[in-house]
Amino acid sequence: MRNTCSVQQAENQRMFLAEHVKCKNPTHLQNHYQNIVERGGEGVVLRAPKLLYTSGRSQHMWRWKCYQETDVQVIDYHPTYPLLKCRQLDKTNQIIYVSMCSIQDFKNDELRPRINSIITVRHSGMHSNKKLRYPFMVRTAVGKM
Repeated sequence: MRNTCSVQQAENQRMFLAEHVKCKNPTHLQNHYQNIVERGGEGVVLRAPKLLYTSGRSQHMWRWKCYQETDVQVIDYHPTYPLLKCRQLDKTNQIIYVSMCSIQDFKNDELRPRINSIITVRHSGMHSNKKLRYPFMVRTAVGKM
């Protein structure tokens, strides 16, 4: 499998060119992944060897990203979309919308978390305004309802 590395910044400052590096073994992959994350990257893309790139979802390419977990409090439900309106349980008390795994889970009263319950979400760090980046529900926080 291959992953992206050796990032070179393009002229427009928003796009990066990444060299393909062949992974030698799981330890090499883990070390390379850690290096990317320590330099501010979100993760790596793994691709099955000798296969050409295809756009869209593929069984031959995977994203390997680092997520953080934190607890938030459900305060309401979005009126239109399968999203939970939540409050971050930190100093900021930011209001965020958290996605659930599926619309079926959201519509099912037994699976949808109750108002005022505490849930655990995974996210990709924080935006500059201190709101969680791309939060999605993992589970109801045990013993914190």
